[in-house]
Amino acid sequence: MIAKNLIGKYALILATFSIITVAFQHLISSEEFSDDVIRNMLFHTYIPLAFSSLLNVVTALIVQRDIRKHAIKTKYIMVATIFYRPVGVFAFLLYLIFRERFSSSNV
Repeated sequence: MIAKNLIGKYALILATFSIITVAFQHLISSEEFSDDVIRNMLFHTYIPLAFSSLLNVVTALIVQRDIRKHAIKTKYIMVATIFYRPVGVFAFLLYLIFRERFSSSNV
């Protein structure tokens, strides 16, 4: 039952962060191009990448809190979440579902 609550929580987090990322990229892309190549590269490549990375770290911190709460002993989920949000969240939920399922079937 714990996994069902967390699936809804993380689905909402991933959807919200995806909408925020797309909105931010839309705002950045509406910025006019200038003659300065470095400024264009900064606004259209590096700033959206940094913003997405920041949201990945925020998601990783949320996942870390739930990892500690459920006493899961792994660091790979955190690394996956920092690099790509959906993979890390999916790995955490999958691990939690398997642990919940197999621990209840052995009883």
